[in-house]
Amino acid sequence: MSKSRGGSSKTTAGKPDGVPAESAASLDKVRDILFGEQTRLSEQKFEQLGTKLSEGLSRADQRQDAAIAALSKKLEDVVQSMQAAAKSGASEQADQLRAVETQLAGRQAELESELGAVQDKLRAEADAQHEALRADLRAVQTEQAAATQALADELRGAMTDRARLAGLFRGLADALASSD
Repeated sequence: MSKSRGGSSKTTAGKPDGVPAESAASLDKVRDILFGEQTRLSEQKFEQLGTKLSEGLSRADQRQDAAIAALSKKLEDVVQSMQAAAKSGASEQADQLRAVETQLAGRQAELESELGAVQDKLRAEADAQHEALRADLRAVQTEQAAATQALADELRGAMTDRARLAGLFRGLADALASSD
């Protein structure tokens, strides 16, 4: 409810005391005109960056899954080869295959470690981008708040000037009326 003569001093949602509803609506329209496009562009940029980040992480996960699957397949092939050699009774060949299996298992562990490091790096980069975007958003919000406040102050000044002018005109009319 707005403040009226002899009325209460409650405010309408987002509208300061003593500001007519038309002025508050006008102020909202001015804010939308001045900052609406900038806000929409910022939101689009954040959405695009989020999409790119998600796609990059998805591609990294797919590459990691493919590398692990390939390693698992190679390991399985080596194990099968070793089993076949052991069945045939070729102990020397079985020893060589065990050595290869051990080497492959070690290499698989190394690759899994490297893949984990790559994934950690990607997550760290994503977190850094997220924080940078968050800082950019805060800066844009601060800029918009300052600009909105400056505009509101300017509009309040204009309203005060109009109220003073109206008072002067009333005084002049009273003076003219009393001089007749």
